[in-house]
Amino acid sequence: MLWDILLTFAVACVIYVQHLTIRNQKRNLFILAEKIKRNSNKETLNYKHWHPKIIQGELDMVHQGKKATVKAIFYPKKVV
Repeated sequence: MLWDILLTFAVACVIYVQHLTIRNQKRNLFILAEKIKRNSNKETLNYKHWHPKIIQGELDMVHQGKKATVKAIFYPKKVV
C-alpha cells in the first residue's frame, strides 16, 4: 500500500516537471520567434560599423600559372 502511494507520487512529480519544462521551452520559443520577426524587419544591415573578428573562406594563390587553393582564416586588423 505504501509502495503504491510513493510510486504514484513519484510519477506525478515526473509528469509535473515535464509540464514545467514544456511550458518554459514554449515560452522561450515564442520569445525567440518575436526577436527573429523584429530583427527581420530591418531593411539593410549597416556595414559601416561592421568590425569582424574572424573572416573565414578559401584563398586562391597563383604563381607562374600554377594555382593553389587553401582554406584560410583571417584576423583583420583594419576594415576599410
